[in-house]
Amino acid sequence: DLLRGADARAPVSGGEWEKIVNDADIHCLAPLLYRRLKATGSLDALPADVADRLARRVFGLAARSLVLAEELRSILQAFEDREVPCAPVRGPALAERLYGDVTARPSGDLDLLVRKEHLAQVRAILETLGFRHLDRRAGFAQAFSYTLVFVKDRHGWIVAEPHWTIAYPPFAAALDMEQVWQRMVREQVVGVETWGLVREDLLLHLCLHLL
Repeated sequence: DLLRGADARAPVSGGEWEKIVNDADIHCLAPLLYRRLKATGSLDALPADVADRLARRVFGLAARSLVLAEELRSILQAFEDREVPCAPVRGPALAERLYGDVTARPSGDLDLLVRKEHLAQVRAILETLGFRHLDRRAGFAQAFSYTLVFVKDRHGWIVAEPHWTIAYPPFAAALDMEQVWQRMVREQVVGVETWGLVREDLLLHLCLHLL
């Protein structure tokens, strides 16, 4: 209700505010809640300790999001320079697409959509940028999964996951990804012109991710 415009100054106990802030954090809505409260001048309606904890949490998430956005910018530019198709999905790209701000939505890693036949090039590009392929069972993920995992030790671990489908098991092989690629559009993401999913494919991907 607060995010839809409810009055934050309505009588709310300290314990209720604590639950609201905790629930917002659990559902990755803390940045939006903080922005709403600040924009309406309602932060002082919260108990001081709860407001301080919310602010510290939001600033920490924002710092992490900026690091990921910077890393994503380097990745996308490297793929563009080498003419290897790559489309960012979720993460900072989704935050920017939905809210116009990479810090508006917390991100845990960097999800990239690539063509499976380009995985050798994808691996070479990411390794050039300092990422290490995390492959616990050599070749298993590429043969039987839908994504590879690359890690980089910077400000805490940064994880990049190149996917070759927008679906997940048991639907990973059910989509015609050639059609998805043909529908792709060119767009600006974190300052780089790159490939992006059309809205219908992005919505499908998000629904399958939730499922």
